Amino acid sequence: MARWVRWVSAAGVVLVTSLAVAGCGADEPDPPASSPDGGIWLRENIPTPLDDLTVIASNIDDDHASLSASRAGEVADSSGAKVGETVTVAGRDFTLVSVRVDDSDGPPGSSQSYAWVVPSAP
Repeated sequence: MARWVRWVSAAGVVLVTSLAVAGCGADEPDPPASSPDGGIWLRENIPTPLDDLTVIASNIDDDHASLSASRAGEVADSSGAKVGETVTVAGRDFTLVSVRVDDSDGPPGSSQSYAWVVPSAP
Protein backbone atom coordinates (compact mmCIF):
# COMPACT_ATOMS: atom_id res chain seq x y z
CA MET A 1 0.00 0.00 0.00
CA ALA A 2 2.91 2.36 0.69
CA ARG A 3 4.03 2.10 -2.97
CA TRP A 4 0.54 3.02 -4.16
CA VAL A 5 0.50 6.11 -1.93
CA ARG A 6 3.95 7.19 -3.18
CA TRP A 7 2.86 6.68 -6.81
CA VAL A 8 -0.33 8.73 -6.32
CA SER A 9 1.64 11.46 -4.53
CA ALA A 10 4.26 11.58 -7.30
CA ALA A 11 1.56 11.67 -9.99
CA GLY A 12 -0.15 14.52 -8.15
CA VAL A 13 3.07 16.55 -8.00
CA VAL A 14 3.66 16.03 -11.74
CA LEU A 15 0.08 17.04 -12.56
CA VAL A 16 0.16 20.19 -10.41
CA THR A 17 3.57 21.19 -11.81
CA SER A 18 2.38 20.64 -15.39
CA LEU A 19 -0.71 22.76 -14.83
CA ALA A 20 1.32 25.54 -13.22
CA VAL A 21 3.83 25.64 -16.08
CA ALA A 22 1.07 25.51 -18.71
CA GLY A 23 -0.60 28.50 -17.07
CA CYS A 24 2.53 30.67 -17.05
CA GLY A 25 2.03 33.69 -19.29
CA ALA A 26 -1.52 32.62 -20.16
CA ASP A 27 -2.91 35.93 -18.93
CA GLU A 28 -1.03 38.01 -21.47
CA PRO A 29 -1.28 37.15 -25.15
CA ASP A 30 1.52 37.39 -27.67
CA PRO A 31 1.57 40.66 -29.58
CA PRO A 32 0.38 40.62 -33.19
CA ALA A 33 2.99 39.46 -35.71
CA SER A 34 3.12 42.84 -37.44
CA SER A 35 2.84 45.14 -34.41
CA PRO A 36 4.73 48.44 -34.49
CA ASP A 37 7.19 49.34 -31.73
CA GLY A 38 5.71 51.14 -28.73
CA GLY A 39 2.44 49.21 -28.76
CA ILE A 40 0.78 48.16 -25.51
CA TRP A 41 -1.78 45.51 -24.62
CA LEU A 42 -4.88 46.79 -22.88
CA ARG A 43 -6.84 44.07 -21.09
CA GLU A 44 -10.56 44.76 -21.30
CA ASN A 45 -11.85 46.96 -18.45
CA ILE A 46 -8.49 47.01 -16.62
CA PRO A 47 -6.98 50.48 -16.07
CA THR A 48 -3.45 50.63 -17.50
CA PRO A 49 -0.99 53.43 -16.64
CA LEU A 50 0.67 55.13 -19.61
CA ASP A 51 2.88 58.13 -18.81
CA ASP A 52 0.53 60.64 -17.10
CA LEU A 53 -2.64 58.85 -18.31
CA THR A 54 -4.74 55.93 -17.20
CA VAL A 55 -6.03 54.10 -20.29
CA ILE A 56 -8.88 51.58 -20.46
CA ALA A 57 -10.12 49.47 -23.37
CA SER A 58 -13.72 48.33 -23.18
CA ASN A 59 -16.44 46.86 -25.40
CA ILE A 60 -13.82 44.89 -27.33
CA ASP A 61 -15.38 43.16 -30.32
CA ASP A 62 -14.21 41.51 -33.55
CA ASP A 63 -12.87 44.67 -35.17
CA HIS A 64 -13.23 47.51 -32.69
CA ALA A 65 -12.83 48.70 -29.11
CA SER A 66 -13.72 51.72 -27.01
CA LEU A 67 -10.73 53.56 -25.56
CA SER A 68 -10.91 55.83 -22.51
CA ALA A 69 -8.10 57.87 -20.99
CA SER A 70 -7.81 60.32 -18.14
CA ARG A 71 -5.28 62.18 -16.05
CA ALA A 72 -5.51 62.18 -12.27
CA GLY A 73 -8.51 64.20 -11.12
CA GLU A 74 -9.90 64.71 -14.63
CA VAL A 75 -12.98 63.28 -16.30
CA ALA A 76 -12.14 60.48 -18.74
CA ASP A 77 -12.28 61.15 -22.47
CA SER A 78 -13.33 58.25 -24.69
CA SER A 79 -13.74 57.24 -28.31
CA GLY A 80 -14.53 54.13 -30.28
CA ALA A 81 -11.96 52.85 -32.78
CA LYS A 82 -11.92 50.23 -35.50
CA VAL A 83 -8.81 48.13 -36.09
CA GLY A 84 -6.38 50.24 -38.13
CA GLU A 85 -8.00 53.53 -37.09
CA THR A 86 -6.32 56.31 -35.11
CA VAL A 87 -8.41 58.23 -32.59
CA THR A 88 -7.59 61.09 -30.22
CA VAL A 89 -8.39 60.48 -26.56
CA ALA A 90 -7.37 62.88 -23.76
CA GLY A 91 -5.21 64.82 -26.21
CA ARG A 92 -3.23 61.73 -27.28
CA ASP A 93 -3.51 59.75 -30.52
CA PHE A 94 -4.02 55.99 -30.27
CA THR A 95 -3.95 53.58 -33.20
CA LEU A 96 -5.90 50.35 -32.62
CA VAL A 97 -3.65 47.69 -34.16
CA SER A 98 -5.61 44.55 -33.32
CA VAL A 99 -7.94 42.92 -30.83
CA ARG A 100 -8.24 39.51 -29.24
CA VAL A 101 -11.79 38.64 -28.19
CA ASP A 102 -12.59 36.29 -25.31
CA ASP A 103 -16.18 35.05 -25.65
CA SER A 104 -16.10 32.76 -22.63
CA ASP A 105 -18.56 33.29 -19.82
CA GLY A 106 -17.21 34.26 -16.46
CA PRO A 107 -17.66 36.57 -13.51
CA PRO A 108 -17.13 40.33 -13.89
CA GLY A 109 -13.47 41.20 -14.39
CA SER A 110 -12.53 37.81 -15.82
CA SER A 111 -12.49 38.79 -19.49
CA GLN A 112 -9.34 37.86 -21.36
CA SER A 113 -10.12 40.19 -24.26
CA TYR A 114 -7.30 42.53 -25.23
CA ALA A 115 -6.81 45.54 -27.47
CA TRP A 116 -3.33 46.24 -28.92
CA VAL A 117 -2.81 49.99 -29.31
CA VAL A 118 0.07 52.21 -30.32
CA PRO A 119 -0.02 55.59 -28.55
CA SER A 120 1.57 58.73 -29.95
CA ALA A 121 4.46 60.30 -28.08
CA PRO A 122 3.38 62.36 -25.06
